[in-house]
Amino acid sequence: MNIPHLPHRRTGELFSWPSLRRPGFSLRRGFSLSTKLTLLVVIPLALTLAVTLPLTVTGLNQLASVTSTERLEDEILLVDEHLKLFGDDLERTAEDMSEDEVLLEAVKNSDSLTVRSVLHESRMRYTLQHLEVVNQNGLNLGHEHESGIEVDQAELNELKALGMSELQTTKTVQTPAGWFLVSVRPLKEESNFIGSIAVGKLIDSDALAAMNFGRSDPILALLNNDDGAASVSYQSSDPSTHFPIIPDHEYTEAARNGSVVIGTATIDGNKLKTAYVPVGLGNGSRSVFLVSLTKSPVVGLRDSLIANHVMVTAALSLLVLGVGYMVTRAITRKLLRIRDGAVEIGNGNLSFRIEENTHDEMGTLAHEFNQMSDRLKEKNNQLEQANRDLEDRVVERTKELQQANVQLLEAQAQLVRTEKFGRWESCLPV
Repeated sequence: MNIPHLPHRRTGELFSWPSLRRPGFSLRRGFSLSTKLTLLVVIPLALTLAVTLPLTVTGLNQLASVTSTERLEDEILLVDEHLKLFGDDLERTAEDMSEDEVLLEAVKNSDSLTVRSVLHESRMRYTLQHLEVVNQNGLNLGHEHESGIEVDQAELNELKALGMSELQTTKTVQTPAGWFLVSVRPLKEESNFIGSIAVGKLIDSDALAAMNFGRSDPILALLNNDDGAASVSYQSSDPSTHFPIIPDHEYTEAARNGSVVIGTATIDGNKLKTAYVPVGLGNGSRSVFLVSLTKSPVVGLRDSLIANHVMVTAALSLLVLGVGYMVTRAITRKLLRIRDGAVEIGNGNLSFRIEENTHDEMGTLAHEFNQMSDRLKEKNNQLEQANRDLEDRVVERTKELQQANVQLLEAQAQLVRTEKFGRWESCLPV
């Protein structure tokens, strides 16, 4: 065991422990009273603000994370419902057209002109991008396809083959402009197969923007098989306003395997909280749908809180400094008057009086100084009176001593004269 060395003491000496110096910061030197008083207010204020702001921001960040996750969950349900309605609406349109009597009669009679007219009217009415009708022999009787939308012909041939097999199916086809949802229905008249119809609708940026109600937050995006953004809910069709979207490959793979994943995606150079949602429309392969939050009310509240905190801190600092300056100036001015009074009293001017114009501690201190001055003056007057009385007594005593000395001298002279006269009488003859 290591025991610290203690100094030895001699027998009979009192033991004293070695002095220990406590480290610390002292305000006793180097600062004026006004600075100390100001720091006494500013330092606790600054410490309070420095502690409360990080705690508040941390709490708001946690709340933002929880709120964002809950909001993403709500948005996922909303988008899933919109996609389901989109598919149901397309299938309902295909069913209605497959039961259209005019179209059935035209297909039965191989009336291509009437078929094209019906398809053109239906395309305008239902805002479709693809319509195609073939007879039981696979002959194309009518075709309506929106220009600018490129669809793999092999995919269309596969759909045509499904229709010729009298199957009802809905399939998702990938195109550069977005997901192309195509619903195929057989055309029958009195249970006799006479052909098939394919109805297609594109889930492009305009469709996503409509699903998103024209909002800029959140951002909806459909991914193609290469994890690129096939379509995005841009608010404007102007390409100059479009921004790049780079999903995270790890999250997209998890979504393709059927899992809903909350992660991040790089949108316009910023990492945003994003939900990766697996979506399967019709009989096509499973695709991935993105929902990205660009804003958060809690994050906005946090940023507003920080800005307000900075402004309030600056305002409070200025207020504290101003009030501290005024208060310390008033205190130091009173202290300087008391100091001047002490100097005057120390120089012997006991008639000097300090103003007693306040009822606080400084007024009490000034009153006590004046009382002390009065007592000193009274004692000084008593001392001067005692000195004068002593001087008078000394003078009187001196006079008495002088009179006694004169009387003594006179008696001595009389005695001398008497002795001389006696001697003279003794010398006379009898």
